[in-house]
Amino acid sequence: MNKLLLFCVLIVSFSCGAKDIGYDPKADPFHQLEESAKIAKAEHKYILVVSGGDWCRWCHVLDDYLNTNKPIYDNLRNSFVFMKVYLGDKNYNDEFFSQLPVRITGSEELENGVFVLPLFIYR
Repeated sequence: MNKLLLFCVLIVSFSCGAKDIGYDPKADPFHQLEESAKIAKAEHKYILVVSGGDWCRWCHVLDDYLNTNKPIYDNLRNSFVFMKVYLGDKNYNDEFFSQLPVRITGSEELENGVFVLPLFIYR
């Protein structure tokens, strides 16, 4: 009986989904960019667009790494406003990502003078 209970608990644990690390498939990335741009302009920072999802193993690796390496996280936060944009089966955000540069040869400047540097964009 105890083995069956343990098995059921493990199955439920694995089926509950990934830990929420801030990627919302329902969020409007254009609104997110607008809000991030206000903060970036006021704080004289760049915007770091990080695409991914709670389903993404490497997104969890990055999130865990930054959360356990405070000096690195703080240095990034001193220069960048992080903007997590969902990219996955629930929402590919095609319209938003089609407006970002595909490859970075330098910083891409938006009309308002805020720079956007996409981290990874996978299809």
